[in-house]
Amino acid sequence: MTGTKPEGDTERTKSMDVKKSMKEYLEGQIAKHKINAQVFMKNPVGVAEHPDTMATIEEELGKIAEFQDKLSALNSIGYSYPEPRPQSEYLDKWQKSEW
Repeated sequence: MTGTKPEGDTERTKSMDVKKSMKEYLEGQIAKHKINAQVFMKNPVGVAEHPDTMATIEEELGKIAEFQDKLSALNSIGYSYPEPRPQSEYLDKWQKSEW
């Protein structure tokens, strides 16, 4: 039994990994759309797929705002997990039948 993590600790780690991955995804989307908007503003020459430069920039700004809102919502959820208990505490309770 030594060397194994309590089940709650594994769940805590998984949830933290999910939050970290989602945060990185949202930050990547924000960066991508910022670059797109910057390119269109620096080079407002018509592109075949984007004949209306202003509308294209507005779309990119909308996507930036959308992902920033999602990132803000993710950060507001909060993750207050208790610190994992030492394994010895679980073993003591189990041996004393204090569950």
